[in-house]
Parts: sequence; structure tokens; C-alpha cells
Amino acid sequence: MAQLIAILRVRGSMETRGKLEVVMKQNHLTRKNHLVLIQSGTQTTGFLHVANDWITYGEVSEKVVEKLFRERGEITGGKRLTDEYLAKNSKYKTISEYAKHFFEGTANFKEVAGLKPLFRLHPPIKGFEKLGIKQRYPKGALGNRKEKMNDLILRML
Repeated sequence: MAQLIAILRVRGSMETRGKLEVVMKQNHLTRKNHLVLIQSGTQTTGFLHVANDWITYGEVSEKVVEKLFRERGEITGGKRLTDEYLAKNSKYKTISEYAKHFFEGTANFKEVAGLKPLFRLHPPIKGFEKLGIKQRYPKGALGNRKEKMNDLILRML
């Protein structure tokens, strides 16, 4: 079974190479503090290698995925995702049911009409790590956090 990986853009678009910015745009990471959820695989590994100096990533838990959809799920028009909208525009009745299927890999963003494939988060409470953004985790903010990604996401909601 493939793991669900959360990818967060930590650095802005200044001084990025053109090719990198195109790859970031394809993955909906156009601004700082934008987060996407992607199933792990060969394409994901290549993207993580290319964008390693601009993003942080790690595995997420089912509880955090549900909280992301509940608090930061967004539909077209800038409105929040609700249980009523989900029941009317998809086969899922509640956000928790959809989040569970999404975590397991049996659901995707295209199944819900108008659901945006990214989450816009606040900067983390108490900031990033001590040495700043440009260092690798655990000293800085970049790179693979593994299961510690859940803590960062919760601080950003």
C-alpha cells in the first residue's frame, strides 16, 4: 500500500530556476505555506529530489488528513468544504468518511466537484526550527521530516 505524503512549500519563488518553478506549479505549490497530499510512488520520489531545497515533506496520519479537510479544505469560490457540500457533490456523506478513503488511497480530489487540490496554511506557531528555513531538518525546515510532519501541520492549522 502506498503511503500518503504531505508536501509543504517552505520557501518562496525568488531565485528559483525556471524548470523548478514549472514543476512546483504542476504540483499546485505556487506559494509559501501551500500544502498538497500525494500518494508515494516513483514520480513523487523524482519530484521530492528536484524540489528538495524548497519543500519539506513527510508521512501524515489519518487524523491529520481529516483535520486538514475539515479546517482547510477549500472549494471553488474560496468557500470552505462542508459535509453538506460533500454529500451533494460526491458519493461521500461526511468529511470524515471522505478523509478515510482519501488516506487509504481509494478516493482523490477529482471525485468531489470543485474541491481544490491544495491547502493554504498559516505560518507555523513558534516558527520553523532554530537555524532557519535554509537548513535541513532537524536543524532547519527543509527535507524529510517523516512522522514529525504531523506536528508541523498541526502547528500551521
